[in-house]
Amino acid sequence: MDDYERTNAREWDASYQQAAGEQAAQQGWHVVTNSKKRELPPQKPAEQVPRPNEPQPQQPMKLQRPQPPQQPVQQHQRSVSLQQRQQQVRHPRAAAIPRQWQTSGPQRPERTKREPLKLVHNSDNDAEAAWRARAKPTDEVRIPEDLVLQKNAYHEEAARQYGAFIFSLHARGSAGSKTFGIWGEAKAVALTKRAIANWIEASKGNRNTDSRLKFPRIVSLTPKLREREEKRWIREVTRQRYRQHPPPDMAFQAIASFHWPTQEHKPEEMLGASHEALDPVRMDCACYVVFSKERSIFRVMGKAVDVQAGLQRLRATCFQIASRQLNPVRTYLLRWRQGAQIPLYLYLKEHSRPAILAPEDPVADKPSGRSPAGEGTHPDEARSRYAGIQTVLNFERLRSLIFKTLRKMHYYRGSVQMRIRLGTFLVTQYREPQGGSYELEEWESMIVQSQFEGKVTHE
Repeated sequence: MDDYERTNAREWDASYQQAAGEQAAQQGWHVVTNSKKRELPPQKPAEQVPRPNEPQPQQPMKLQRPQPPQQPVQQHQRSVSLQQRQQQVRHPRAAAIPRQWQTSGPQRPERTKREPLKLVHNSDNDAEAAWRARAKPTDEVRIPEDLVLQKNAYHEEAARQYGAFIFSLHARGSAGSKTFGIWGEAKAVALTKRAIANWIEASKGNRNTDSRLKFPRIVSLTPKLREREEKRWIREVTRQRYRQHPPPDMAFQAIASFHWPTQEHKPEEMLGASHEALDPVRMDCACYVVFSKERSIFRVMGKAVDVQAGLQRLRATCFQIASRQLNPVRTYLLRWRQGAQIPLYLYLKEHSRPAILAPEDPVADKPSGRSPAGEGTHPDEARSRYAGIQTVLNFERLRSLIFKTLRKMHYYRGSVQMRIRLGTFLVTQYREPQGGSYELEEWESMIVQSQFEGKVTHE
């Protein structure tokens, strides 16, 4: 026996339509297809089997199945009655006849895969990646300390301009200058050295340098200011070295591991190829952070106090990423008014926009969608009592859904807006009704399926 999931798949997948038609023919059901795609020969309408609630001849009028106003109703051949159909099918979803899902309104764009959240904008180039891996520099250059201690030093800008990377090989200089290593391709390194040489010549007042080059103004430092800038330089070089891989022969006071959810959040896509987004954690906590791809863990190495602080920062980063990657949830709930009569059938009626536009505007007379409407009264009183209980449970379900979402956003940093939109509910993707209307049980089973979609008007 075919399960209900495969039956639902036939309703929106065209590859299952042929198999659905063969099975429906064996069970005595007529499969509804799109009449615009294929013209069928005219068939004689078969004798309709009376429904339990339809009026019978020589009997008083009880209740007639409503038809949509001014909507052509397509006749369908049915070999069994509704009561026999409910006895044959056990699962409520399996009772749905394979029918096409209709889409109303403007065509919705195809869903694209969400791009992963990136916490780094300027990724490392090959030269900086080689420096992180503690590779030997391609070449070296010496720069006077007066130029290096300037806040807007030109040597780093020149290296970025030509695709190279420059960094001090020693925290302290010698003979009034500091030695820098340059990583990158030979051509990029040569251009960087030439630009730095022109910068040094221009700082000495040499007018023979290229006049088109504009270098930052050099300000002489007082002895007290020079000492302060020297300490700042040593401290910054020490912090920057934590961005590299740790030396292989280095001993650590503490080593900790943080398990990263690689299936949900790939670290290379979010944190960068060298995980450069964690550089603030490395430098602020003075510890090395290395990712082990085989075990999907981040190893934090350093002093015990620094490792503890690094683990807390890494944990907060992981939770913040998870809070920003929440998928939107669409939930449809039925709300019955207190004391309201439960309808027996539902149909879709045309919904027009509010009359707020000019009378000569053709958009005002154009219907904007289809909204559900009910007809008849459900004979079961227990169903009416259950509707009131269902409404209360839906309020609790919505409240629990909001609290669950807020718990996931505990580490989210940013503004959060919660809005309630009041308007008329319009269906945008639905299953075509059989006979022009839905039974209440059929409508309830349709709105919980993933293909069903709707919207609320802006009123």
